[in-house]
Amino acid sequence: MIAGQIRLPAVIPLVSGVGPELGRTGLTELRARLEQVMSGAVTAPLWLRGRAMCVLVATGGKRAELEQLAAVAAPAVELACSYTDVFARARRHRPATAAAEMQQDLLPPRIASLSGGEIAASLMPAYDVGGDWFDHAENPEGAWLGVADAVGRGTNAAAISAVAIGAFRAARRARRQLEECCGEMADAVGSLGESAFVTAVIATWQVETRTFAWVNCGHPWPILIRRGGGASELAGHSTLPLGLSLGQPAGFQRNERRLEVGDRVLLYSDGVTDQRRSDGGILGLDSLLELLGAGGERSADETVIAIAEHMRAYGPAKLADDATIMVLAVTS
Repeated sequence: MIAGQIRLPAVIPLVSGVGPELGRTGLTELRARLEQVMSGAVTAPLWLRGRAMCVLVATGGKRAELEQLAAVAAPAVELACSYTDVFARARRHRPATAAAEMQQDLLPPRIASLSGGEIAASLMPAYDVGGDWFDHAENPEGAWLGVADAVGRGTNAAAISAVAIGAFRAARRARRQLEECCGEMADAVGSLGESAFVTAVIATWQVETRTFAWVNCGHPWPILIRRGGGASELAGHSTLPLGLSLGQPAGFQRNERRLEVGDRVLLYSDGVTDQRRSDGGILGLDSLLELLGAGGERSADETVIAIAEHMRAYGPAKLADDATIMVLAVTS
């Protein structure tokens, strides 16, 4: 939050944010909490492609005028983040490890609007470990999505992740097909040695045909959450993790599913279902499917928040492994 001379509370606790970014739900909660401590406060989010990076707060004036200023400020703040650490410092509540810093620098925005849908994603914990990543981009041929988990922990895992996500971006920017992209990622990770490998789901979304296509490389299956209720795995063809051959020829085969308006697809890492409960067990897939199937018509960011809250409610405060969540919601 950016403030002028008026003293704001040092902390305004929110449960509806996706990392340091707010969607529509998070903004509604923030405004309600601000009203409790600053009656009559006027707020204007700095929106950029469906996410609020920060919020302007004024004690008087008209919201429309403040929103005009926010609209101009939003891209300026985004650009400034490449030249100063001021905003990064404000968004953090404790220092990150070197591995986590590498990991966070790899990530795209956590909330994004795209043609026919919206994306929200989160990676927990944000300050430790270092092996997971998510990525997304919308290109003329459609949107690309990826969630991956590199072997190991710490800086070694973060380094493997950096190579994998670099290959992912290079391939899609070179207009490769989905299967070709996975092949180039496998080659890049494999060049690091036999001990390096990455599990991943690499996917595309084409709004014209409402087709979700994915390649599963030794990773948990995507989960389809239907508009009318219910959730199930999108099982299909699977291959070995990227970079791991075991003497077998590499081959990648896509899976496809047509989605309807209101459907959501969850990509996640095993840190979600392997989260330890307080009684020593794990949350497991069944618990996740039950949560998602009974959740109603949540938005992408609401779904991510619900999963994160579910994990915190039933497990220890400190995660033993990275847990990555990405949701694609079909809106039109």
